[in-house]
This record gives sequence, structure tokens and C-alpha cells, in this order.
Amino acid sequence: MLKNVDSKDLAILRELDQNVRVSAAQIGRKTRLSKEVVQYRIKKLEERKIITNYWAFINQEFLHIYKILIKNRNLAGEKRKEFIEFVKNHKNASWFATTEGNFDYIITTNAQSNKEIIEFTEELFKRYGSYFQEKHILKAVSATITNEKFLYPNGRFIYNYVLEPKSAIIPEDEIEQKLLREISSNSRARFTELAPKLKLTAEAVAQRFKRIMKKKLVTGLKMRLNLENLGLSHHHMFIALRNQSAKEKIISYYTMHPDFNSMMLHIGYYDMHLEFMLPEDKIQDVIEDFITRFGDNVASYELLNIREEHVMNIIK
Repeated sequence: MLKNVDSKDLAILRELDQNVRVSAAQIGRKTRLSKEVVQYRIKKLEERKIITNYWAFINQEFLHIYKILIKNRNLAGEKRKEFIEFVKNHKNASWFATTEGNFDYIITTNAQSNKEIIEFTEELFKRYGSYFQEKHILKAVSATITNEKFLYPNGRFIYNYVLEPKSAIIPEDEIEQKLLREISSNSRARFTELAPKLKLTAEAVAQRFKRIMKKKLVTGLKMRLNLENLGLSHHHMFIALRNQSAKEKIISYYTMHPDFNSMMLHIGYYDMHLEFMLPEDKIQDVIEDFITRFGDNVASYELLNIREEHVMNIIK
């Protein structure tokens, strides 16, 4: 049972999960609530930090995505605060979290070139590398993201987005780039809100939006929920495989798993990571099931509990 939401809130959240740009009137028709009630409840969900933002999955060929895992040695006090602010404010840090487990921080990067990634990591390690005990850099090669299953009875699977390298897709011009930046931080923004920022009419913004979706510059749009406020915990399981042929079996099994939310495949020490969103007392059952099913094919794994998200912004 989720905390801090009732059945009406859940009905609204499910509609937003399936279409983040759905109107209050459309939600109202499906949930048998008035448009005004839907608008009020969404506003309250945002104010109570149940919904924290609305974001977009930008095509990976446009962005260079890496994961950096950091194990702390003696980063503390003012130096730790300085480190967190440095990463939070860096243009190439799209997601950054403090974790609990064998690693203490995860940084997800994006950039328009490998040169930017090299410059970011060189600066990061020059400033703070002496405070780290261990670090891993993983190149993301594909990702699978499902619906927020915890919103549904029995963790029902409804859809998934798959991001994988195909052909290079880049914005047509500066307006497309600005539009991507805006919807990456608020994918529910109305076209009338975006119009003055892009110096276009709302109708022109709508046409541009359709175009970037058709070209698959954006793979999917979603809301971001505060799991702690819902009484859930967020875990990442990083996996180094002994047998690479097990990868497809793991993907197939966890895509339908009721507590699974997303996965990413990597080039690096860890071949992949799985994300779970569930009550804290259920994670041990998930680990035992994983070991039972796939343990013979795994060289090692690390389970990290996401304690605090510092940054969530695909494009800055």
C-alpha cells in the first residue's frame, strides 16, 4: 500500500504514467472526476512533492551517456559539500545521487561529444579523485524503462521504452535544441507556456513538438515521483556477468517483474544494472530470487540504495 495518496490520487497518477501530457479534462473523463478536481489534485501532488517533475527520454545517439560509480575514502565536511555542488551544477551531470552500499555516489553524464565527457571526468578526478577509494566508468549502450508498476495492482506491466543506438539523430536547429531542453525538465509544459520561451506561436511549438517526436529525438515522456514520500525505496543492482548469454534472459524476466522499473546495459566492469522500486522489506526477496535464477551466470553484483537525488535533468 502506497503512503500519502488515496484512490483518486492513484487513478490520476496512473493516467499521467501512461500519458504525461494528458489533459485534466481527459483524466477526468477516465477517472470520473471533474476537470477542476483533477487540476487541484495534480497541483497538490506537486506541492507535496509526490510528483517532483516531468521529464523526457532524449535519444541516446544525441547524448553521450556514462555512469560513474564512486566509493568514498575520506570525502567529508565542507569538501563533500563542495563536491556535491560541483557535480550538481556541472552542465554534463544529468543525474546524481548519494547511495548506500559498496559505492557512495552515482553520476550519470550526458554531452554532445566524447570530448566533453573526457573534460568533465578529468576535472572531477583532478579536484576530488584523491578522496575516492574506488571508481568505475561505464558507457551506456541501451536502456529499457517500464511504466511505474508500483502504481498498479500486482505491479502490472503496461509498456516499456527501449533506447538503443541506431543511426545518429541530432536536432535540426537551435529551436529544436531549446525545445528539447525545455521538455527534458518539464515534459508536461503547455505549448502556450513554451511559446514565449521559443519566440514562436503555440501552434508553431505544437508542430515542432510533433516533429521531434516523429523523428524520435524523444523516445518517451514521463513523470518523476518521490519514492520516499510514497513509502518506497529505490535500488540499483549493478551486475558483472560470467556468462553473457544470460543477458537476454535477465532482460526478459525483469521487464515483466512487478518491482522492476528500468535497466541499462553498459560497456565496462559491470555489464548492466537493474532498478527496483519497492517497499524496503521486499528487497531481500528480490535478491534471493535473482541469485536463485541467475547466480550461476553472475561474476559479481552490487546492490545500491538510492538515498538522495541531487540532480535530475537530461539537458542543461
